[in-house]
Amino acid sequence: MKRISDNHITLSRQDANQVLSELRATGIKLSQRPHESRTTCPPAQFVSEASTARYLTEREARTRCPLTATLSGGDETIRFCERHFRHITQQSLQEEFYVLSLDGAHRVIRTHSITVGLANTTQVHPREVFRPAILDAAVAIIALHNHPSGNSKPSPADQEVTKRLADAGKLLGIPLLDHIILAREGSLSLREYHDELFRA
Repeated sequence: MKRISDNHITLSRQDANQVLSELRATGIKLSQRPHESRTTCPPAQFVSEASTARYLTEREARTRCPLTATLSGGDETIRFCERHFRHITQQSLQEEFYVLSLDGAHRVIRTHSITVGLANTTQVHPREVFRPAILDAAVAIIALHNHPSGNSKPSPADQEVTKRLADAGKLLGIPLLDHIILAREGSLSLREYHDELFRA
């Protein structure tokens, strides 16, 4: 009988054909996914992979307690930011940019440090700002940064960043509610002073 030989392993042609046919049969079975045979499942039980819900772990759920009650306006938001970020207002020698992720009731879920810049500027990209908001499943955000000079007057760069973030938030469905500038001489809400930056 003719044999197939390679590296001291020998199989008869009949054995080789049998192995191949078994592999083919196994391959067909493995390639059949449960969700492909929809006729065997009632439509009500079929859920596509894309629509699978995301749930928090128990640890995530415990740490997701809101940090505040509802932030209803500029003054209340400024008070929260001044209290929570007192250290950067009083001690930081560089501009630091943060984002607050908010739930559906406009309560703060978490605060995230985005960038630390120079004495009078910091570079901010919408991608970095909205990444933690998306991971938090935030409904809205508030941005804030400090002015180490002590003067809270917004610069043209502050206004440009605010406009970019407001536009990006509209596209993502996570609106920018306000941009707070913290300074030793008094803090400022860009929403109150430059509301046009938040409009389309």
